[in-house]
Amino acid sequence: MNMKKIKIGKKEYSIFFAMQPTVQSGIVGKLAQIEERQEWGAENFGDFLATLTELLLVGLQKNYKDEFGYNYLTGEGKDEALSKAYDLMDQFAEDTDSDYDFTDLYNDLNAELLEDGFFAKLFRQEQEKETKKTKVK
Repeated sequence: MNMKKIKIGKKEYSIFFAMQPTVQSGIVGKLAQIEERQEWGAENFGDFLATLTELLLVGLQKNYKDEFGYNYLTGEGKDEALSKAYDLMDQFAEDTDSDYDFTDLYNDLNAELLEDGFFAKLFRQEQEKETKKTKVK
């Protein structure tokens, strides 16, 4: 199993998008909304960072459940796990030795998720829904 490795601070994390957390978290739909948005500015950058942090959290579920796990169905423990993921994002932002930024992290995590044929198909379906919503507005 080939996993994306992300170095944050002094630790390297193996990212894997397991079926249950990916589907039950609803992250694919959130990514479709992000992709539908054509321009990012200061007014909506928070949405991007929130989705990126949740994407990271979902990718950490398979291999780091003890530290970042939560109940995907009930949401129990999600706030605490998300807080830990935000701490990782803070560490990531503080790494001034790297040209690797939030956009690069998003692109890498997104690519890792969508390598799987099932998630790629699901993502395209969600994108089509978002496009239809946008055209209706």
